Amino acid sequence: PSIPTSTKNVYQGRQINGNIISFTDNEFVSYEFGPSVTDISEFMFYDIPTLTTLKLGGSIKLIPGHFANRCPGIKEIVIPASVDSIGEWAFRDTPIKKVVMEDGPGKLAMNWIGGYGVFDTDKIEELHYGRNMGNYTQFYNSPLRKLTIGKYVTEIGSDVGSADSDIEELIVPSNVRIIADGALKGIRKLILEEGLEEIGEYGVSGTFTSLHLPGTLRKIGNNAFANVNTLTDLEIRGTDLEIGYHAFHGNKGLTGTLVIPTLVRKLDGNPFADTSYDRLVIEPSDTPIVCPEGMNFYDTPFKSYYIGRQLENISCGLPTLQEVTIGKCYKEIPKNFLYTRVRDKKCYKKVEPTA
Repeated sequence: PSIPTSTKNVYQGRQINGNIISFTDNEFVSYEFGPSVTDISEFMFYDIPTLTTLKLGGSIKLIPGHFANRCPGIKEIVIPASVDSIGEWAFRDTPIKKVVMEDGPGKLAMNWIGGYGVFDTDKIEELHYGRNMGNYTQFYNSPLRKLTIGKYVTEIGSDVGSADSDIEELIVPSNVRIIADGALKGIRKLILEEGLEEIGEYGVSGTFTSLHLPGTLRKIGNNAFANVNTLTDLEIRGTDLEIGYHAFHGNKGLTGTLVIPTLVRKLDGNPFADTSYDRLVIEPSDTPIVCPEGMNFYDTPFKSYYIGRQLENISCGLPTLQEVTIGKCYKEIPKNFLYTRVRDKKCYKKVEPTA
């Protein structure tokens, strides 16, 4: 409807561009703001059960608190690229299933108070993530079925989706540099384009079967891909790559030969604990692999090693180990290099370093 000039029957001081407006709560099912609207008030559409369509104009910067709170008919909302802040409870008790954040270069802040945020996130099934939002995104319990990432996003914040998410395919585009701690959940197919540099702790979970890391990747956080039991195909690529503690822990679908390429600079703990690899190949290089927290392979059933690089602060013995080949990288064998917990049984063959 058009904006009336009457100030009668005003509910909670509804205002547009500072002007008080009035309308009867049940007189319409849709409302569209014009492009000249810049300021809108709290409680603008509070508790209007008939409202099903709400279109925001492209000049609005702030969506205030309780803006469309308790509007059971609204199922979809588009957040214009002009908006840089959304107040607490703006769309609470409004069962929105689809949220589209228009692509834009600025940061979008979502405010929350007392643990209650902007949306009823447990209803959201489709999300276009078009803006940088910082580390906390407020979609922590959304049962997402579709997720797309916009062209201006450089960091995907934490908690995008929940354990109930089931996203058929996610493409992380080349503009994204960081996937934050605990960011992505419920992914069936994951495509990481070149450009990504860092994946945080518990960064990605789901049921994907293959993972091809981009050559731009520099850091994989602790437990970043832990317990993706469906993963059977892993390609390790990156630049001076750092792989964190238990980064691929529990991925029992990973079998055969684990190849640690020369691009890996640092390993913490055992990133591949409780996988099913039975052969380890560390490709030759004159540069040692840094292991600041110590490195061991006790929880991986390797039968053979080829050690082509020096590994600092490492213990490599295993009950399953049968053969070890050490390249020219070592002039002498480090103490406890082939330590084994099965002390009464010689379960490996030691191959001396080549000259």
